[in-house]
Amino acid sequence: MARRAVITGIGLVSGAGVGREAHIGCADRLDARPTALALFDGSTMPVQAAFQVSRPRPAPFMKRRKDLKLMSRDAQLALQAAGLALTDALIAPMDPDAWPIPPEEAGLFMGVGLEPGNITELGYVAADCSSAHHGIDLHRLGGSSIDLIPPLSALKTLPNMALAHISINLGMMGPGEALSPWGTAGIAALGVAVESIERGECEMALVGASDSDVDLGGVSTHARLGLAARLTAAQAQSSDLWSLDGFVLGEGAAFLVVEDEALALRRGAHIVARVGAVASRTQSGAALAAFDAGCLRTVVNQVRAGGDLVTGVGGHWAAWRAAEAEALGGDLLYPSRATGWCAAASGLLDLGAALATACDRGYHGGLVGAAWSPGGDCAAVRCEVME
Repeated sequence: MARRAVITGIGLVSGAGVGREAHIGCADRLDARPTALALFDGSTMPVQAAFQVSRPRPAPFMKRRKDLKLMSRDAQLALQAAGLALTDALIAPMDPDAWPIPPEEAGLFMGVGLEPGNITELGYVAADCSSAHHGIDLHRLGGSSIDLIPPLSALKTLPNMALAHISINLGMMGPGEALSPWGTAGIAALGVAVESIERGECEMALVGASDSDVDLGGVSTHARLGLAARLTAAQAQSSDLWSLDGFVLGEGAAFLVVEDEALALRRGAHIVARVGAVASRTQSGAALAAFDAGCLRTVVNQVRAGGDLVTGVGGHWAAWRAAEAEALGGDLLYPSRATGWCAAASGLLDLGAALATACDRGYHGGLVGAAWSPGGDCAAVRCEVME
C-alpha cells in the first residue's frame, strides 16, 4: 500500500509568541512591531531593532538542564519548537514509552543556519591578540590567545548541533539530515522527510527549521550585504514597516510532526494536512539580493492547483513583496509581518503559521508554502488542509 505523509502537530516559536495559538492570524497582525536589539548594544548599528523571542525555554524538553550551557540560541529555539510540535500531536515528548513508534525509529530532518560565535566569548580572544599596527597578531593568536577560547564554543557553532541536541534529548535515532540552504532549508527538510516516509524508511518524523539573526553576527552580515532594512529603535515603533527597503530581521523555529497517514489514523491523531508535491530549484551563481520571479513562479506552479492560498516571505521588504505578487498573482499570506525574516527558518515558519490560521478559521483546501533565498534558490510545498 502506498504511504502518504500527513502533518499531525505544529510547534512554533518566534517574535509573535510561543505555540500554535500565538501564531493564528499572523498575516493580519498590522500592529506587530520589532523591538530594540536585546542580545547586544546595537545603538551604533544601522539595524537596531528586530522581531525577537523574549527568552527561549527548552528546559521542559531536556534530559539534563545543565546541558543548556552547550546550546546556542538557535538550538534552544529548535528544541522548544520540537517539543511543542510533539505535544500538539498528542505525543508526550519526554515519555518515550508512550510514543506511537519507538523514538529511536523516528526521523529527524531540519533546516539550519550558520550560527556565529558568541561575541562575548570571542571578544577576549580578539582583544588579546590585537596589534595596534598590524591588526590581528597571528603568532599570538596561535600561542597564548588560543587558550582563551572556551573549549565548548566550537560545539555551539556547528550547523548540525541544533539537530543533535534534539536527537539527544528526545532519543531520536532514525533517519536524519540537516540542510542549510539560506531561505529554503525548512521546506527542503520537509521534502526529504516526505520522501523518507513514502519510501518506508520511517513511519514518523520531526521536521523543522531554526535560525537566529538578531545577534551581532547576523545583524552585521545582513546589513553589510544590503539585505536588512535600516531601522533605528525609534523608527521601529513609528515607521510604516510595510514600505521598507530591506528585511526586518527576526528569529524563530518551526517544527511539524509528519507521519504516515495509516499510522495517524491507527492512533487516532488529528490530521492537520496532507502533504502533496514538493519542488525546488537552485540558482547557481545567482547575484546576492537579486530576485528571479520566473524561478519562483516555476517552482510554485509545479505544486499549486487552482485557487490555493500561497505564503510569501518578502514580508516587510516592499520591492521583494511586489516581485512575489507579480510572480504568483493574487493575494498572498505574510505571517512574516509578525515574525520578521528568520533566514533558514522563514519558509517553514510561515507555512506553520499559515496552517495554524487555516485550521482555526475552518479553511479546507490547498495551501502552498513558498520559500526563496537572497541567493536565488526557490522551494515550494503544497498541503491539503484537513483539520
